[in-house]
Amino acid sequence: MPAHRPSTLSDRPLPRLRRAGARALGLGALHLPLHLALLFTLGGAPAQAADWLEIHGDLPADAPTTPQLGGFLQIVGEGIVGGERAPALPGALAEQEGVLPTFNRVGPGDATYGASVRRARFFFRGAVPKTDQRVSYALSAEFGDNQLTRLEPVVLTDAAVNVMIFPALQLRAGQFKLPTAEEALESNPLAARFINNSAGLTALLLENPVLDGKYAGGASGLRDVGAQLWGRWDGAHQGLSAALMVSNGRIGGLDVDNEKDVTGRIHATLWAEGDPRDPHREALEVFGWWLEGSREGLGGPEAPRMDRRRRGAGISFATGGLQARSELIDAVGAIDAGTVSPFPGQPVLLLADGQGLASSTFAHYTRPIGGEGLSLGGGLRYDRYARRTDRPTDERLAQTWTGDLTLGLGPRAHLMLDYERRSLHAPAGPAAANALLDTLGDRLSAQLVIVL
Repeated sequence: MPAHRPSTLSDRPLPRLRRAGARALGLGALHLPLHLALLFTLGGAPAQAADWLEIHGDLPADAPTTPQLGGFLQIVGEGIVGGERAPALPGALAEQEGVLPTFNRVGPGDATYGASVRRARFFFRGAVPKTDQRVSYALSAEFGDNQLTRLEPVVLTDAAVNVMIFPALQLRAGQFKLPTAEEALESNPLAARFINNSAGLTALLLENPVLDGKYAGGASGLRDVGAQLWGRWDGAHQGLSAALMVSNGRIGGLDVDNEKDVTGRIHATLWAEGDPRDPHREALEVFGWWLEGSREGLGGPEAPRMDRRRRGAGISFATGGLQARSELIDAVGAIDAGTVSPFPGQPVLLLADGQGLASSTFAHYTRPIGGEGLSLGGGLRYDRYARRTDRPTDERLAQTWTGDLTLGLGPRAHLMLDYERRSLHAPAGPAAANALLDTLGDRLSAQLVIVL
C-alpha cells in the first residue's frame, strides 16, 4: 500500500493575501488562479518574480572578483494535528494495529512534533580575476537536517562555473539546479512563499537513490552534475531565456553508466519592471520545461533499466505585494512511491512504469506595517498529486490546502507560520487501504529564516 510521503525540502521570504480564489480544475488541465482579475495594481511591498536561469547562472557586470561569503539558516518547528494510529487491518498489515504511520510523524522516531535546523547552507560566489567578469563560480554546502543529508552530515550542494561566451550565450558546468519547475529553481530563502514544497514537486522531481528497497544516499536537492548551455534576451519590459542541459542523473560524482539525462527549459517574460536578476521585480511570465533520462539498477541488481520522463509548464504574475503562480508537472517512469506501506522498516517502492500528474496554485500578498521595516504577508496554496500504475488499486490521490502567514523582520529575516490541510485517498483501492489513509493528520509548521 504505497503511501505519499510529506515534503521535507523547500526554499522562502515575506508576504499577505488580499484575494485567494485557487479553484482546482482537476488533473487534466493546468488550473489557473490568475483569471486576469488579479492583474490590477496593488500598493505594498515588492513582489516576487524573477528569471531564475539568469540569477543562478550569471553575475552582474559590477560583481566583485573577491569571493563573497553568504548563506542562510532555516529553523523549523512542526507538529501533526489530528493524526491517528493504524486501525485494525486485514492480512499482513494486521500486526500494524495501533502503530503510528510514518506520515503522522515528524522524524525517524515516533514523535508527532519537534524542531530542527532544516537548512544551514553556506556559499562562496564571485568572478575569476582577470577574466573581465566572463568566468564566475558558485560553491555551497548543506549542514542542515533534511533529505540531502540523509546519510552524510555535510553535502556539497553546488559547485559550478559559468562561462560567458557572449552576453546572450553562456555555458554552465558542474553541479547545480536542473532547469525544471519554477518552484524547484527559485531561491528558497529569498522567494519561497510556503515552508514546505508542494507534494507533487517532492514526489516527482526530488530524486532519491534507491537500491534493494532502501535509500542508498541523500536526495538530489533538485540538482545534477553536467553542462548547461543557456542564453537570454532582455528587452525593456520583455525577455526570453532558454537552457539545454546534459547531466549524469545523479549528484556527487562520476556517473555509473554512459546514459545521460537531457533537460530543456524556456522562460518568456511577457511584461516586467526591473532587473531580470532581481527576485523582487514585477512581472508576468510563462515557462515550460522537459527532462528525459533513464535509471539502471534502482529496483535491485536484476531490475531492468527504467525510463524517467518529466514535463512541466506554468504561469506567474507579480505586482505590488501580490504574487500568484500555477504549475503543472507530468511524469512517467521511475516514480518514487515511498515505502510499500506507511510503517517503519518497510521497503521503498520505485515504480518503473508509474505515472504522476501534479498541479500547484497559490496566491500571496505582502505589505509593510508600521515604520520599522516590518511587513506582513499571507497566502493560500492548493496542490494536487495523483499517482497511477497499471494496477488501479495502487493509485493514490493527495490533496493539500496550505495557509501561510509571514512576518518580515527586515530584508534578512522573517517568521513563517503554515497550516496544511492534508488528504490522501486510494480512489480504486480497498476499504482497508482508505481506512488507513484516513488517519492522515494535518501539519502545522513554523519557520525562522535568517539570510546571512
